[in-house]
Amino acid sequence: MNATWLTLFKIAGGDAIAVIVHFLYNILKSPMFISIVAGGFIAGVALFCSNYLYRLLVSPKLGIDEDEISETIDGYIRVKVKNEGKTSADNCVGKISFNNVNEADLLELPEIITDITPVRFRPIKELKLVWVNTDSENITINAHDNEVLRVLRKAPYSYESAIGVVKKTFDRWCLLKSSEGKEYLGKISVTAANAKGTEINFSIKSSDGKIKMVLFKKRI
Repeated sequence: MNATWLTLFKIAGGDAIAVIVHFLYNILKSPMFISIVAGGFIAGVALFCSNYLYRLLVSPKLGIDEDEISETIDGYIRVKVKNEGKTSADNCVGKISFNNVNEADLLELPEIITDITPVRFRPIKELKLVWVNTDSENITINAHDNEVLRVLRKAPYSYESAIGVVKKTFDRWCLLKSSEGKEYLGKISVTAANAKGTEINFSIKSSDGKIKMVLFKKRI
């Protein structure tokens, strides 16, 4: 008896499944359903393309040119960052990285506060720089405008000439020896909360008693 009822239930269940499958099949092959799906797909693609074009045409566009470098009378080396887009670039942060600095290249002077020293050495990577107008690590760059990063300061300290990687107005990430003929290589990068970042390479070299920084886009 139990086996008979089980068999009938399986047959009935199979028929029910067949009915459901047949019903769904008819819906899926109906012209109305196909037109709805096709319309939804086309609308989705159109929305994606319009958003992409909007961001491409209107979003901020950060950049650093090779000649956008200046030096103040008191020895600060600064780099100009441009926003050539049509909207503001929010929460812009500038960073500096060096490729070829080791413990022997660093100075530690008692009158200068530094984070990275020969004793407390770590790779000089992604150190946050300070914007001139705000004296902070973050800034908004308006459309078709620019802001200036304070990058280095070259000045004769107590014992010998040095290059200070600027952290705040009176603080330094580290002090680099400005040995004759020594060349430091690295990269300056700028990111924003609502825009693609930008970067540029640099070299710093001491020659004939003068320290010079050059920006270039070629890979190093």
